[in-house]
Amino acid sequence: MNTLKLSHALAVISGLLLLIGIARASADEYAKKREAIQEACVTQRDQQGLTDSESLYAKYPTPEISLTHLTRIVPGATGDVAVPGKFAPGTQILFDNDALQVIQQSLTPTGYHATVRAAPGAGPGLAVLHAFTPGSCAEAVAPAVYIGGKFAWEFTASNGWRITLHLTDEKYQPTQSEPPAPLYSVQFYRGAETQPFETRDLTLLLTSSGHNSYSGSLQESAPAGAQNPMVEIQQISKRLQDPNLSPAERAKLMTRISQLTQQMVQQQSAAQQQMQDPNYAKNMQEKRAEFGCEEIQFKTDGNSAEGSVTCGEKVGTLQFKGVMRYLGP
Repeated sequence: MNTLKLSHALAVISGLLLLIGIARASADEYAKKREAIQEACVTQRDQQGLTDSESLYAKYPTPEISLTHLTRIVPGATGDVAVPGKFAPGTQILFDNDALQVIQQSLTPTGYHATVRAAPGAGPGLAVLHAFTPGSCAEAVAPAVYIGGKFAWEFTASNGWRITLHLTDEKYQPTQSEPPAPLYSVQFYRGAETQPFETRDLTLLLTSSGHNSYSGSLQESAPAGAQNPMVEIQQISKRLQDPNLSPAERAKLMTRISQLTQQMVQQQSAAQQQMQDPNYAKNMQEKRAEFGCEEIQFKTDGNSAEGSVTCGEKVGTLQFKGVMRYLGP
């Protein structure tokens, strides 16, 4: 068992190292621009004789970026980015995703504005804005752009399984400042079967740098038609914050929360009874050995995609290849 866990960990690490290597290789354009800005800062400091850090940062302070909202752009489309803050004259701005092209931009002491375009073949991802004060190269960063849309992947694994990923919830709100964590349904098929033999949920980890690499942990999916009571409770809690709710509407929502709470208690009780079955542990162990897929990582190059998924003892680590499809906004 320890050997299995070690091989599983090594497979995950090797996959992540592969993705990191891809990230470094594909982020050349951003890296080159960043290096040029830093070299210019060194030259400027030398010319002005600013060798004391206190004097340097007093003259060229760190940019101040106020709370920003992520701009959502789909592949091939343009969008406007507005970043309020305090910026010194000559501040340099970079986006760390090479799939993003700046069409036009302007900088004032109180804000940065740009029109940007996402490459037509881009996958879902992020672009973090980096602001550099001249002279000191003092840096401030903020997530600025989310390349979103409806994406799907179709893979064929080394053992013949077919693996598909379909978006179920983008997890994006126009007013949010934190990067979204889109939810995908991952379905596993044997050969030409039309019904999946296993289905998992995947919260996809998005990255910047434009290298289109992805990873995440596979989680048990809720039964078809089932809804997590906690999700609905959270939705109702947001509605209860509306000051315009009538007393009758508020009472109805509170009653619904009570019903959902009781439902959660019943679900937990049923799960505890299931675990008390003498064969429960054995059955779960056998299921993990025969399937047990837990971690997935993959990358895309245009529409082509490849990666790996680590599974149970009888399956091992599967390599797969396939395609990414952009299905629309």
